[in-house]
Amino acid sequence: FQSDSFFLFNACSSSNFFVSSEAQLTEISDTLNSNEREIASLIYNVESIENKRKTAINQFEVEKSERLKLLETLKKVSSERSELIGKIQVLELELAEAKQSLNAKESQFQLLAAINDESNREIESIALQRQLLK
Repeated sequence: FQSDSFFLFNACSSSNFFVSSEAQLTEISDTLNSNEREIASLIYNVESIENKRKTAINQFEVEKSERLKLLETLKKVSSERSELIGKIQVLELELAEAKQSLNAKESQFQLLAAINDESNREIESIALQRQLLK
């Protein structure tokens, strides 16, 4: 009887051991599955972050290129502006010279007009004297 009882005890213990081991294996399997899902989620998040980083770098490069183009345009406009300022200064000098020349010619014209008026008066005076002499 004892040996049967011992055998039955051992069988029950073994059965409990297998049930317990199976439960532990199921728990370990569930944990591993959960960890795999978590790792997959982390990998997805890392890839997403990497894609966002690459997009940000590309956007930065595009903006950098655009800024360099704008800087070149600004330099060109600044150079053209300097050239225009130089041309305006030359034109202002030419205008001042033209005004001086015009003023001088106007003075000459006034002098000639005064001489002409004097000549006309003399001609009229001579014409009157001729009429009186006739």
